[in-house]
Amino acid sequence: MLLKVNREALLAVLDSFIGQDGFLSTIIHLFQNDVTPTADSLPADFDEATYTGYAAANVLILGLSYDDGAGQALIELAAHAFQPTGTAISNVIYGYWLEGGPDGPAVGKLYAAARLDEPRTLASGNDILVVQSRFALGFPIGIPG
Repeated sequence: MLLKVNREALLAVLDSFIGQDGFLSTIIHLFQNDVTPTADSLPADFDEATYTGYAAANVLILGLSYDDGAGQALIELAAHAFQPTGTAISNVIYGYWLEGGPDGPAVGKLYAAARLDEPRTLASGNDILVVQSRFALGFPIGIPG
């Protein structure tokens, strides 16, 4: 028998992530190699950005999960702006990945990755890339009973 998980349960699952130190300790990185992330990707698959002034950043969560009305439970992550501080080293950025940070139980584990719609060159302080993501669980989900 397959048990159907209802919307409130999915929202509760996402909200439980917020209460765990591991989820709050999440780092966003940019990658500069021309790859498309898959469900089997690992952090080692991505060549991290090296442009002048680059640094990976902590990710902030913008509140509790919500039902988007279209069949998904979502948690919004705060936007983060990446901007070079000089022109010595430039990169073409193809995407970003999120991984467990140093203060949680999932250190270095890949949570998610995304390829940008179009690669972006970050070469000077005039170039800014703003990344905002969300975690989602779709409806309906079944659990074998």
